Amino acid sequence: MESHKKHILVLTPGFPKDGSDENCIPSLQIFLDDFYKTFDEFKITVIALHYPPFNSKYLWKKIDIYGCGGNDVAFPKRFKVWKDLFNSAKKIHQEFPISCVHSFWLGECAYLGSRISKKYKIPHINTLMGQELNESNWYLKFVNLNKIKIVTLSERQASLFKAKTGKDGTKTIPWGIRSDEKKINELREYDIIGVGSLIPGKNFEMFVEIVHDIKKVFPNINAAIVGDGTEKEKIRNSIIKLNLENNIKLLGNLNRKDVLNLMGKSKILLHTSKYESFGYALAEALACGCYVVCSETGFAKNTNKMFVAANKDEFIKSILGLLNSKPDYSPEIPFAINETSEMYKELYDQI
Repeated sequence: MESHKKHILVLTPGFPKDGSDENCIPSLQIFLDDFYKTFDEFKITVIALHYPPFNSKYLWKKIDIYGCGGNDVAFPKRFKVWKDLFNSAKKIHQEFPISCVHSFWLGECAYLGSRISKKYKIPHINTLMGQELNESNWYLKFVNLNKIKIVTLSERQASLFKAKTGKDGTKTIPWGIRSDEKKINELREYDIIGVGSLIPGKNFEMFVEIVHDIKKVFPNINAAIVGDGTEKEKIRNSIIKLNLENNIKLLGNLNRKDVLNLMGKSKILLHTSKYESFGYALAEALACGCYVVCSETGFAKNTNKMFVAANKDEFIKSILGLLNSKPDYSPEIPFAINETSEMYKELYDQI
């Protein structure tokens, strides 16, 4: 019976505006799509605070989405967006009582989720998604962590949460990959690929320096960077300065399907990011048959396809070793999406 379903209210800063908007928080939308299809005893409703940047209600793969259209507006106008969220939550609860509120990012949505949890006397789960534990997140001062079940994405993130707050997370649940996203391809056009926002924390300056040093051994090294951001011109200038215009292509933003296809045509994902809560691009690359050479971040660990590096010399050593070895481009899925859904179901059932 519909009335007997458990009702999960998801709060997120953004959500896809339609079925083709695959670049908007892929890990979250893939999870919700799989969970909804797998467990019909649950009803899912989503409130998206800032994106899409217009106030709307629409259906996304049979899931009701309420968009507040906040578009990251500054205070005091932001309070109007919060009011819209609370009004939507009230309407949703009246139509079908909410069993649990599940917020994403331990920030604004966690704060708002805590208020909804208190008002309707329902449990609150929060999933840490990024860099919420840094000092610039002032929302942490207003969130009672004793009242929230905290989900971390990796053991490293769980350790950081413990170090920053003195509290243990409730559960670690990694993001899963769909099995149909595996790529099997022996022809690899690019030797090295980088994927991510071109911002300081992703450390693409080191990416360029590494390719420069690899070029001394492999003069025709072919690399590409997918992404855009504030560091784009700085990275472009570094490429020119190091005479790498014929070795590194800046491909800009691509939709996720094209990124996965590109990974399926690449030998090595070089991931120089200084911090990742999980590192979804690492999992995607492994599923596409890439080797991964990365920093000690997120879920990264040394395996036969993944190599963790502590400094530039270790990055270079691992890459040279891979380029000189017999390749194995068989895809690997470190975490399957059905496992993610099962773990969240267990958590929902417990509360």
